[in-house]
Amino acid sequence: MSPATVTLTYGWGDMMPGVIQPFWAVALCEITGIKFREMMGYCVAVWIPYLTYISIACLLVPLGL
Repeated sequence: MSPATVTLTYGWGDMMPGVIQPFWAVALCEITGIKFREMMGYCVAVWIPYLTYISIACLLVPLGL
C-alpha cells in the first residue's frame, strides 16, 4: 500500500474515539449552556454510521476500490 493510503486509513481510525468521546465539546457545552449528557446521544447517532462506513472502506482499501 502507498504511504498516502496508510496515512488516510490511520486518520479515519483515529477519528473514531473523537466522535464517541468528544472532549472538544466540553468548551462548546460551557458556552452554549447545554449539558454534555444531552450532546452524547447525537454523538452516538453519528458514530454508528461512521463506524459502519469506515469499517467497509478499510476492508476495501487493499482491493484498490
